[in-house]
Amino acid sequence: MAKRGMGLRAGEFMDLVQNIVVTEKRKTPFTNNRPSYEWYKRFMERNKDIVGLRREV
Repeated sequence: MAKRGMGLRAGEFMDLVQNIVVTEKRKTPFTNNRPSYEWYKRFMERNKDIVGLRREV
């Protein structure tokens, strides 16, 4: 999706974070090394310069 100019969906983004955490063997407070939707919302709020999901036209 990102290659076509579309942002990642929330679930895809959380999967990406989980993959990074597992691959790099980082310690996290996440259950099953996967962030929650609440974490995602707070992350997007803190990082407003990141473009969220855009509708395909």
